[in-house]
Amino acid sequence: MNRQSEAPDDLAVTLEIAPEAFVESSPDPLPTTGTVSGDGPDAAPSRTPGTEPTTRAAGGSFLRSVRTRILGLVALLVVAMIVLGAVAVSTTVSLRDRTERIAMIQSTLNARVMALQSSVWSYRLATGGLGDYMGEADEAGPQFVAIDGAHGAVTAEMRAFEDIYAGIGEAVPDQYGSFALSVNEYISIVEERKLPAFEAEDRAAFRSADTDLDKVGQQMGGALDRLQSYIDDILADETAGAASEASTAIVTLVVVIAVGALGGLTLGWVTSGRIKTAIVGVQRTVEAIADGDLTHEPDVHGRDELGDMARALSSAQASLRATLSGVLESSVTIASSAESLAGVSSQFSASSEETA
Repeated sequence: MNRQSEAPDDLAVTLEIAPEAFVESSPDPLPTTGTVSGDGPDAAPSRTPGTEPTTRAAGGSFLRSVRTRILGLVALLVVAMIVLGAVAVSTTVSLRDRTERIAMIQSTLNARVMALQSSVWSYRLATGGLGDYMGEADEAGPQFVAIDGAHGAVTAEMRAFEDIYAGIGEAVPDQYGSFALSVNEYISIVEERKLPAFEAEDRAAFRSADTDLDKVGQQMGGALDRLQSYIDDILADETAGAASEASTAIVTLVVVIAVGALGGLTLGWVTSGRIKTAIVGVQRTVEAIADGDLTHEPDVHGRDELGDMARALSSAQASLRATLSGVLESSVTIASSAESLAGVSSQFSASSEETA
C-alpha cells in the first residue's frame, strides 16, 4: 500500500515540473537581447526580441550614411568643376586684357608713331623747300601754306599720341618726351630764325638756321626711333606675357583636372570598396543562415545603413539561436518528462497488479 500511495505523489510531482521545464531556458543560453560582441564605437546596439534596433543619432546617421558618401563624391566633382571653371574664366579674362593691350599697341600706338614720323618728315620737307624761293617771296605762298599745314599735322599727331596715354591713365614714356622736345626746338628754329631770315632775304642767317635744323632733325629722328623701339619692346613683352599666361593656364587646368579626377577616383574607389565589403559580408551571413549556420556573423563595423543592417542581422541571429536553444532544451526536458511519466506509469501498473 505504501508504494501505491507513493505512485500518485510521484506522478503529481512530475506533472508539476514538466510545464516549467518546457519553458525553462538552457543552463547556458545564448544571449536573447541581440547584443553583438565587440567593444568600441562599432558595437551593435542591444534590443530585446521583437523590438526594432536602436536608432542612431540624427547627426551621426547623416554624416555616415551611404547617401552622404555618394553626395560627397558628387560634391567633390562639382567643386573640381567650379575650380576648373574659375581658373578658365580668370585665365580667359587675363588673356583678353593682354590681347586688347596688344591690339591697342599694334593698331594705335604703332599707327600714331608712324603718323608722327610722316607728319614730321612732311614738315621738314616743307621747311626745307623754302630755300628754293629765296628772293622770290611773292611766289612762296603755296610753300607757306604747306609749312602751316605740316605744322598743324605735327601738332595734331602729338596731341593724339598724348591722348592715348591719358586715356589709359599712364604717363607718356620718356622717349616721347625727348622726341617732343626735339620737335618743339625744331619748330622754334623754323619760326624764330628761318622764316624771318627768308623774309629778310638774309642768306647767311637762313643757312645757319638750316644747319641747326639738320642737327635738331637728326636728334628728332633718333628720339623717334627710340620711341618706336620702346613700343616694339612693349609689344614683345605683352606677347611673351600672353604666351606665358597661356602656358601657365594650360598647366593649371591640366593639374586641376588631374587632381580632381584622381581625388574623385580615389574617393570613389574607397567608398565603393567599403560599400561592397559591407554588402558581401551581409550576403555571406545570409547564405550561411540559408545553409543552417547561425554562428556566422557579418564582419561589418560601419556606422551607416549597411552597418545597421549587419547589426540587425546579428541581433536576429542571436534571437534565433536563443529560440532554438530554448526549443532544444525544452525538447530534452519533455523527453525526460515523458520518460519519467513512463516510469511512473509502469510503477503505477505494477502497484495496481500487486493490489489486485
